Amino acid sequence: GEAVIDYAYWHGMIDSTTKEALHEQYRVCLDGGVPKPSPPFHAFNVPDECSTMGTVLSAAGAGALKGNWRGGPNTYDVTTWDMYPVLLGRNGTIDNFFNNPEIREAIHAPNGVMIWEQCIPGAGRRRLGIDVDERGETTEEDRASFHPTDRMLLLEDDRPLSVMPYISELLDDAGIDVLFYNGDRDMSCCVQGSEKLLNEMTWSGQTNWINPYVNQRGLWIVDDEVAGYG
Repeated sequence: GEAVIDYAYWHGMIDSTTKEALHEQYRVCLDGGVPKPSPPFHAFNVPDECSTMGTVLSAAGAGALKGNWRGGPNTYDVTTWDMYPVLLGRNGTIDNFFNNPEIREAIHAPNGVMIWEQCIPGAGRRRLGIDVDERGETTEEDRASFHPTDRMLLLEDDRPLSVMPYISELLDDAGIDVLFYNGDRDMSCCVQGSEKLLNEMTWSGQTNWINPYVNQRGLWIVDDEVAGYG
């Protein structure tokens, strides 16, 4: 979601002008106000249906360099610059790991039958025999001929259900404490997203949570060393 935009801004990866433009494009994507948003925003064909993560990474320099410095920031540790395609492609560490014959044997995956690949753009459309262009996006001809059933199968309007009601039930009804933890270098599961969720969640402690005089941040100490903030 849009939390990665704020993460990138507060970590100096993008400037304020880019941040505001990305937020605006994200709202356009969610509202469906533009049938075909301008690139790199597009209809659902990557894990992030508004392509926010890929767009933020591009704005932060992913794909700008060639040769030995190609690639971009690692989404789970933005201080690391990955030399392989950041989100897609068959040359990444994860792809090479799962395609390793020894690993395939260890997890009982059939050897030599198929290639394991993460995040395949337009995979659902290819399954239905719908054409995609060179960027993996649906062509205008196929988009115009989409049947409502096709849109359902392609999850064009799919939204995940919120887990906030379940968290508030754990806190209020079950009396179970819940710990939210985010790595400070992790843009994919960032603290901005957790904070946004908690700020908007309805629960008995909400008033104190958003009161800076009651809910004061502290330090995470491990072996007498500052290891984080909370």
